[in-house]
Amino acid sequence: MTVKQRIKEIINQLGISQKEFEKRIGASNGYVNSIAKSIGAEYLRNICREFPNINEDWLLYGEGNMLKDENDTAEIVGVASNVMSDNAVIVKFFDVNPSATFQELDESVSQGYDTLEVVPIHGERIDDTYVVFEIHGDSMVPTLLSHARILCKEIPEQRWQYAEGVVVISYRDKVVVKRIAVNDILGNSMITLKSDNPDYGSEDVQLSDIHCIYKAKRIISQDIF
Repeated sequence: MTVKQRIKEIINQLGISQKEFEKRIGASNGYVNSIAKSIGAEYLRNICREFPNINEDWLLYGEGNMLKDENDTAEIVGVASNVMSDNAVIVKFFDVNPSATFQELDESVSQGYDTLEVVPIHGERIDDTYVVFEIHGDSMVPTLLSHARILCKEIPEQRWQYAEGVVVISYRDKVVVKRIAVNDILGNSMITLKSDNPDYGSEDVQLSDIHCIYKAKRIISQDIF
C-alpha cells in the first residue's frame, strides 16, 4: 500500500471529504491525488497536528495500526515524576559535555556503559531506541539549562528529512544539542542548526557529515533557578 492509499484510508476513517482534508492540512485541491512516493515534511507536520491520533509510522511506512492508542495521542511534554515505580525502564545514558565526540557516543550507546531509570508517562513505550542525554552549557537557554537531562528517541536515517525541533545530533566529530531551523535534506542535502540562546549563531550541516539524530522528547530533570 502506498502513502497515497494510506492517506485515502485516513480520509475514509475520518469520514470527511478529500477536499476538506486537503484544506485542513494547508494543501491545494487535488494534492492527495498528486502524491507520488512521499509527502512533504510540512504536510506531515500539519497532518500530525490536525489529526493527532494518526500513527505517523503507519502513515509513512505502513508499520503498526492506523490509529494510536488512546494514551498516545497527547504530546509528551514536561518533567517526569521522580517517584520510581515498577514501570521504570532502564535507558542508556550519555553525557553531552563540550568535548563529546561521535566515537564516544557510538561506543556508549551501542555498549550501554551508563544507564538511568526512567518512568514512562502518558502511555510512553520506551525501548532501546531511547537515550537520556545530560547537556552542558547555555546555548539552549531558556529552553534547556546546563545539566538538564532529556529523554530522546533515535530517528532512523530514512526519516531524517522529517526531523524538526530540538535534537541531539552528531555530525563530523562532535555531539551537540540544537534546534533544527531549516530541514532541507530533500532539497540541498543539508540542515541548518541554531541555538535557542540568541547569543549563539547558526550552522549549516551537510547530510554527508551527519552520523545520527535523536529527537528530544521531554526533560526528565532540570535545575530550577
